[in-house]
Amino acid sequence: MKVRDGEPEAALEILDEAVRQAEEEASIFAPTADRVRAFALAETGRRPEAIEVAGAALDVARARSLDYEVAMLLLCKADLLETENSDEALDLRGEAVVFIDRLDIRPLERI
Repeated sequence: MKVRDGEPEAALEILDEAVRQAEEEASIFAPTADRVRAFALAETGRRPEAIEVAGAALDVARARSLDYEVAMLLLCKADLLETENSDEALDLRGEAVVFIDRLDIRPLERI
């Protein structure tokens, strides 16, 4: 994965191209793609934009009742906010735990 390999710009390019090619057929994956986009944006120093993307994706995931993606986006946004708003980050993590427990999953360790 290009984000983990220290190539966030390449990850953004690949993601943009995949979304362009998939068009409407992949709309169900939009929150997932935006979660990856948020991490890549953060790695390029565009943290405010990353937080905005994660928040918008979280709204979409909630509206579509995509509970797994809601949990992952809550953790994503918490990671992005951790240094600037630790109270909100803690609240987001707490909410994520509710989804994680209900889904009986174990998320990957933070990168």
